[in-house]
Amino acid sequence: MKYYMLILSTLVLFAGNAFAAEKPNVVLIFADDLGYGDVGCYGATKVKTPGIDKLAVEGRRFTDAHSASAVCTPSRYALLTGEYPHRRNLSKPVFLKTGLVIDTKQQTAASVMKDAGYDTACIGKWHLGFGDRAPDWNGELKPGPLECGFDYYYGVPVVNSHPPFVYVENHKVVGLVPDDPFVFGKKAKTREFFEKMGVNQIGGADAAHALYDDEAVGTTLTEKAVDWIKNRGKNPFFLYLATTNIHHPFTPAPRFKGTSKCGPYGDFIHELDWIVAEVMKTLEAQGVADNTLVIFTSDNGGMFNVGGQNAWDAGHRLNGELLGFKFGAWEGGHRVPFIARWPEKIEAGSVSDELISNIDMIATFAALTGMQLKNGHGRDSVNVLSALTGNPSKPLRDHIVLAPSRQSHLAVRKGKWMYIGAQGSGGFTAAKRGAHAFGGPAAITYAGYQNNDIENGKIKKDAPPAQLYDLVADVSQTTNLYNEYPEVVKEMQALLETYKPVRTATPKLAPRPAAKTGPKNVEIPVGNAFPGEKTDFKGFDLYKVKTAKGYLSVVCPKEAAPGKPWMWRSGMFWKAIPKFHDADLKLVEQGYHVVLSAGHVYGHPKGNAGIDAAYDLLTTEYGFSKRCSMASMSRETNALFRWAATHPERVESIYVDNGVLNLRSWPGGAQVPGSSSKFKGHLPSWEGLKKAYGFTSDEEALAAKISPIDLLEPLAKAGVPILTVCGSKDDCCIYEEQDAILEQRYKALGGDITVIIENKGHSHGMNDPTPVIEFIRKNKNRTDKNQ
Repeated sequence: MKYYMLILSTLVLFAGNAFAAEKPNVVLIFADDLGYGDVGCYGATKVKTPGIDKLAVEGRRFTDAHSASAVCTPSRYALLTGEYPHRRNLSKPVFLKTGLVIDTKQQTAASVMKDAGYDTACIGKWHLGFGDRAPDWNGELKPGPLECGFDYYYGVPVVNSHPPFVYVENHKVVGLVPDDPFVFGKKAKTREFFEKMGVNQIGGADAAHALYDDEAVGTTLTEKAVDWIKNRGKNPFFLYLATTNIHHPFTPAPRFKGTSKCGPYGDFIHELDWIVAEVMKTLEAQGVADNTLVIFTSDNGGMFNVGGQNAWDAGHRLNGELLGFKFGAWEGGHRVPFIARWPEKIEAGSVSDELISNIDMIATFAALTGMQLKNGHGRDSVNVLSALTGNPSKPLRDHIVLAPSRQSHLAVRKGKWMYIGAQGSGGFTAAKRGAHAFGGPAAITYAGYQNNDIENGKIKKDAPPAQLYDLVADVSQTTNLYNEYPEVVKEMQALLETYKPVRTATPKLAPRPAAKTGPKNVEIPVGNAFPGEKTDFKGFDLYKVKTAKGYLSVVCPKEAAPGKPWMWRSGMFWKAIPKFHDADLKLVEQGYHVVLSAGHVYGHPKGNAGIDAAYDLLTTEYGFSKRCSMASMSRETNALFRWAATHPERVESIYVDNGVLNLRSWPGGAQVPGSSSKFKGHLPSWEGLKKAYGFTSDEEALAAKISPIDLLEPLAKAGVPILTVCGSKDDCCIYEEQDAILEQRYKALGGDITVIIENKGHSHGMNDPTPVIEFIRKNKNRTDKNQ
């Protein structure tokens, strides 16, 4: 047996050395947001991709290839380092002020090739940060690609949708001059397109911005790649070409506009196909095409942004029959096209169902070149060279971990089984067609996919807490088998438990780049990412955050608790009432964000739009928990209950302090018929409420069922617990007319309600906030059990 193994080991080593001796060139084309169904050879009919299809005809097409993450930055980290990004708590894209997320001591795919004697270049989208702490856009962008193993870099430093909208070459911004520096908070002089974002975050550097034309980015990067290949000498070369196609905004060169059958989304795919064809023509013209391993794949699945939605409506299926989209753990988020071409080494026209991932590139390149990975480096990467060039007799991978945007939804694939550790996709969840972050159950329903956990665009109340799918029998993930195979669930949970992320500090921020003029640069606190005005609030950072419908104030913890729990505070008088601070700040100390929203006094349904916009922003862009606790006082309670009753699935718990729960006893005093309240100071609020709803008389307003006590049924059905605190001496919101009625009605509906009566008047806050803290913390467990 030992003799047999020695022979086998010798053969494997010989094969690796044989490849290494030939020193093949390697071109890795990494498309952006290209879905499984976006290419002709993977079933697309509304676009034509002859260049990419030719790679498949001349090489091998993989049907079970995955990006290790369904998100752009973490996927690129996995590609270059061979390490699961969730191990470093990297689950979101990085932007303008983030330092390099790769440790320069790590081996990368590029450094392996460089050590093997290759010329190495990265051309295109980087999106992995610059600098030790943060980029110095006016100085040297170092460390960056060159410190990660590349001899040369030219490309888009972040992403084509976010600033700065310039090119970087090696360590410098192209076209930047000393007397025209970048200025934070100034609008950039750059072309504006739909779904292009952040143009107000950093401006100045007009000369550098002028060199960046969105509709010429694809052409420019292709020209750079072609020129670099043409200028190679005798050394073998490794080119990592990371295109901005087909990430939003969809800005193809004019000659590609209108060429597809699914709008700008498809036109951008056509430009991508041209890029691939140009690279292949250059390799052939240089006489090196036959000795070049070309790999074409994508960083994640197709995204259901507005451009993607429009393409869908035109009949294009971004991810084919796969469930879900970019950012999510369902197959559509991470199963991607993967094609490899290497004449005489890879069988032409072949198809493989081998389970592979972009994370496997570093181990594969090491085997290809005869190099060794250092101990602990590339630890999650598997050598899949034999899957490229042959047909392994058994799977090369036992399992693979797949990470969506939310780490609560970390998933694992083993054999035919796919396990997702929570309900839903773990990606975007905006509920309406036309939203940039349209995703989750609502988008699945809109797209016509079937999943037995989803009904009418929402997760069913009796859906299992996690998901298990048989991908051999059900690649479209129509049927969650969690309840049918408990032993498999247990095994997969135990396997996933071994991959818990290691807590590491978020890269710290450096001072802003020197600027002659412009507003003061605002730093973002460690662990948070809120651009905008920041002030100190009792030792915590208080941010003013812009949404699509207005502004919020967000009090940030030093370190967010797992899952980013948060409390929505309807805060019309928040800063003026110190006792609220005691309870709220204790929550902040325990890792909660407290979100303050003022001005929704009357609770008109149209006012929900502002809360909806804030909720969507916080849960999609900033990863906040999909459920929040809610707190209000006095007349703003009407707004809280209106929104909570509309979205009970988003609410963990409700805490009310001296709230107006029954508008028939609105604090208008004796001037409101039927009220025994002696408080006359809020009569303008009563008139404002009538105006908001269009009531023409007191009687019409009093007869309308718009009070919190009329909105309880959906909350009771959803199991939302309520804590209400009232004053025994309150002559504004009288217990018998407010809290007593609420308690009676909610209990009759089967709801969970606690009423605390304190010896006080219409003052807000509790002498001892402990019951509030315990109530909110206790009911966080309710969310954990039901999500």
